Amino acid sequence: MVKISIGNAEKDLGDIEESWITQQVNRRRADGVKVLVRVIVKEGDMNVVLTTPSGRTREGKSRPPRPREEALFNLWNQHGLNNDEFSVVNLITFLRQLKSIV
Repeated sequence: MVKISIGNAEKDLGDIEESWITQQVNRRRADGVKVLVRVIVKEGDMNVVLTTPSGRTREGKSRPPRPREEALFNLWNQHGLNNDEFSVVNLITFLRQLKSIV
């Protein structure tokens, strides 16, 4: 299972169209709101939640990531999604690559 949420809107990865992502992000930015993107991956040995900085919380301890999870974190960071001013194109590219990984 892979889900993406942008603000309070959530969809399964397989149901997402690129235009939906662009609209969700651009609408929030036009309203002057920080865009919270969360990607939940529960697939095989992967069980992670990736979030843009505005959505991070400091709750509890986490275990060290498994190798495939670490690869997802690295990919997230490579696309600049660890920055609130991330590019919509980079988010879409990350999600395309994620589809080929899971």
